[in-house]
Amino acid sequence: MTLPESGETRQFVRPADYYSAATPDRVMPRWATFGCGAAAIGFLLILFLGSFFLSSNSASSFFDMMIGMSIAELKDQYATDIPPTIRESFDTEITRMREDLRAGRISITGMQPFLQTIQQISSDRRVTAPELERATAAARRINESAGKAGQPADSTDQPH
Repeated sequence: MTLPESGETRQFVRPADYYSAATPDRVMPRWATFGCGAAAIGFLLILFLGSFFLSSNSASSFFDMMIGMSIAELKDQYATDIPPTIRESFDTEITRMREDLRAGRISITGMQPFLQTIQQISSDRRVTAPELERATAAARRINESAGKAGQPADSTDQPH
């Protein structure tokens, strides 16, 4: 017998006592262990598919669409005193940036400074002329970096 004859309970259970005791009732249903494993496999599958999507060209077109929607919302927040020249230069830089993004000359991570600027200037739901100039400058910096890094070999800028 593993318990003392006096009826006292031991404070420490020896391994032999644990393994010789009856099997305890289940706390969780049998399917729960399979469900947790399936959830882990599903999470890993989503993680790998998401990273594959972000590395493909379809991610660039998705981000291009998102930028287009963000710029449309930003234009609704323009103050009335913004001169047309500032608006036109912003539109020009955005058009060039979106073309470079679609062509793969700009990486999605390279868009981060511009997206942060857009988020900052649109936080108060009103875009002023200096704020729009700041966003134009951020887009211009990205466009200049795309021109340096992704210049094609048969460019018309090079002498023949």
